[in-house]
Amino acid sequence: MNMNLESGNFGSKDPHPNNEPQPNHSESADAATAIPPVTVENRTAATTSAAARSARRATNPEAAIHRRSIGTRLHYRIIWWTARIILLVFYRVRVHDQRLVPSTGGAMLLANHQSHFDPPSIGSVTLRHLNYLARKTLFKPPLSWLIGSLDAIPLDQEGLGVGGIKETLKRLKLGEAVLIFPEGARSWDGVIQPLMPGFCALARRTKVPLVPVGIAGAHEAFPRGAKFPKLFGVIHIQFGEPFMPEATAKCDDATLLAEVDRRIRECYELAKVKRLRAMQSC
Repeated sequence: MNMNLESGNFGSKDPHPNNEPQPNHSESADAATAIPPVTVENRTAATTSAAARSARRATNPEAAIHRRSIGTRLHYRIIWWTARIILLVFYRVRVHDQRLVPSTGGAMLLANHQSHFDPPSIGSVTLRHLNYLARKTLFKPPLSWLIGSLDAIPLDQEGLGVGGIKETLKRLKLGEAVLIFPEGARSWDGVIQPLMPGFCALARRTKVPLVPVGIAGAHEAFPRGAKFPKLFGVIHIQFGEPFMPEATAKCDDATLLAEVDRRIRECYELAKVKRLRAMQSC
């Protein structure tokens, strides 16, 4: 600011010939001095204010969703509605107790894994924007673009998978919901396999509710090993009561693993019963 004021006279000639009245530069100088100078304190205050805004965005349960572009959110919803309509028409997907999924804040949805239909089936009946934890080997053409665009998190199961774990932690702490299949792989016969304990550490570090999910009928519609799904089927999805962070803190890993296993199996059995009733009523 001072540089501009001092360099106002660029020539050696009198800028006001013929003794014309000269403007009062003191008023301009006074106005200029009214602008507070940029000091270390001001810069520190600005930095602190920016950090506070970032912190508020990070602690906002829907912060990460709001930071996504309109195009990204629109793309997700188009895929969501497309999957919902196809699965509803051809596989008569039905959902039970979806209200048990927390509407805001971080949450882990823990489901049994029967088929490639599991992620789109559960995602299409969940009103929240879901993140999906998927094997890194699935991120190959032609599915790599589609899986990545739906906020899937690649997990390297052959290595330590540190990158995938860090990204999952990040999204859960930002207040997002993540779908995880603790069995680690699709079941060959549709029966629930022993759960892997990896989610226990995530649950302790993020302190989010654990929502058990049981899916029945996906194995019959698209079993593991089949190149193509059957054209028609019946799939039912059952959500269970969330296992809250306070309860997680009181359990060791073995107890937590056993409790989540029990709840997923309970949801699966309920989904099977409701699926059979629906098939018999047709």
